[in-house]
Amino acid sequence: MKLIANFIDRSEDKLHQQVKVQPPVKSFSNKVLLSSLLLFGVLLCTTDAVFAGACKDVKITVTNNTTDTIKATKFLYVDVDKKKQHLEPLFGLNGRDVLNPGNSTVVTRDLAFVGGEKIFFKVIYAHKIGRAKFESDITQTTPQFTCANGSSHTVSLTR
Repeated sequence: MKLIANFIDRSEDKLHQQVKVQPPVKSFSNKVLLSSLLLFGVLLCTTDAVFAGACKDVKITVTNNTTDTIKATKFLYVDVDKKKQHLEPLFGLNGRDVLNPGNSTVVTRDLAFVGGEKIFFKVIYAHKIGRAKFESDITQTTPQFTCANGSSHTVSLTR
């Protein structure tokens, strides 16, 4: 096997001398550089592909239409076709915003994993009972819709 490799290397060197083309550099550092550039290109293409389908500048309004103060803990968007849920940080730093009756929280987000697909929103929240306690979590979803750049959507919490 080594004999064949040496023969090929010598043949390539003779060919490059005849054509007066510089032979490719065979140093380890140049191979590392070439590999690094190739990997960077692949990563760049992959990143562009992931965010190319993003649904950008989506205005999301979550309104508490119950008669109680609620604690909203999670906001997810669900890709209907792929059956995949994506957590979107919507409710404050600790993920536990309290919304009084009739109040809303409004944010604009880029939904990175969808763009043009049918999705729906899912909100998990709990009603406040007493001074500091909350009931068990309730999950409320929106109807399905096609995600579009610059669209606005309202989630009305009613249960």
